[in-house]
Amino acid sequence: MALPLNDPVATGLFEYARIADYLSAWRLGLSTAKTTCTAFHLNNRESSRKLAVTVNSITIPYTQNPTYLGVTLDRQLTFKQHLEGLCGKVRARNCLSRLLGALVTCGKTPTTIT
Repeated sequence: MALPLNDPVATGLFEYARIADYLSAWRLGLSTAKTTCTAFHLNNRESSRKLAVTVNSITIPYTQNPTYLGVTLDRQLTFKQHLEGLCGKVRARNCLSRLLGALVTCGKTPTTIT
């Protein structure tokens, strides 16, 4: 059975074949332990669809919010999860710097804390 060209499954299979050819040409391997699959859709009905992708008989886990080069992506590309994570890190560092600043004004140095 041939799949139509506008079918996302057929497109995905074609792209996977291109990636496999590239990896074999450069003698590279796909790290299935670090790989996740995600689908970004403009159609809201398709957005909750979970993909079942297998590579070399290993199932690749589905991730709703993947991290790519340190940036957490979401379905609508609003970066909400990424910004929430950054705000948490900034809050923690601000609390630490306030604590260290208060200790320095009391006559203590950061080295005396340890």
